[in-house]
Amino acid sequence: MSAIRARIGYTSPLFLTESFPYEFYKVMPEGVRLVLTTLAIHVYSPEEVRKSLEITMDAARKMAKAGVDLVILGGVPLNFSLGYEGLQSTMDGLQKEIGVQVSSSLTMQMKALKTLGARKIAVGHPIPETKSIYGEYLSHYGFEMLGQLGAGRTVSNQSMQPPDAALQLGRKLKAEFPDADTLYFPSPHWGTMGAIQAIEDELNVNVVTATLAILWDSLRLCKIDDKLKGYGRLMGQF
Repeated sequence: MSAIRARIGYTSPLFLTESFPYEFYKVMPEGVRLVLTTLAIHVYSPEEVRKSLEITMDAARKMAKAGVDLVILGGVPLNFSLGYEGLQSTMDGLQKEIGVQVSSSLTMQMKALKTLGARKIAVGHPIPETKSIYGEYLSHYGFEMLGQLGAGRTVSNQSMQPPDAALQLGRKLKAEFPDADTLYFPSPHWGTMGAIQAIEDELNVNVVTATLAILWDSLRLCKIDDKLKGYGRLMGQF
């Protein structure tokens, strides 16, 4: 067994979490461990969000006591529900309280987009094409969202996408929004890591997925500078 290099705490919003831990251990270097707790999200109702935020704070405190190196507050809709200033103040206050560095899924994804120099973004997500929060928060952080396409799954069955779903959706996005310099896949709960390099190579566009951003920034925050090849520019160069 390899030495432990980092223990990363993640509060996964979904009550049933499948794809994220699978891709975490498939991609991360030996010795990097996931400390996972699941919350209460099944359909993203207001009550599920409220309950999940309560569980998040309690889980973060328990993760700190267990000795993790980093706590990630998962779930962009949960992060977004706190408001931009509220999210930052929550992370700052929690970090001060528990003595462990704290980040969030939203924070990490925006950091990844900025690192790649993204400006014009097309969004691909696993759920139906409905009104979403993506355009609002992307605009807030200085990006332009050109449009979005969805794959038609529900929150509870998004992990059941076929293996090439992200690649096929990426092709459709670039065809419909040819001015996009970056394709952004904001859910970490369907398989995207295997498509990143193929999309970048074929379409000559940057790719950021939620899982990629979380894994990449987790390593960097834990002072692990491994450049992992085969998962696009972000993981291989920065």
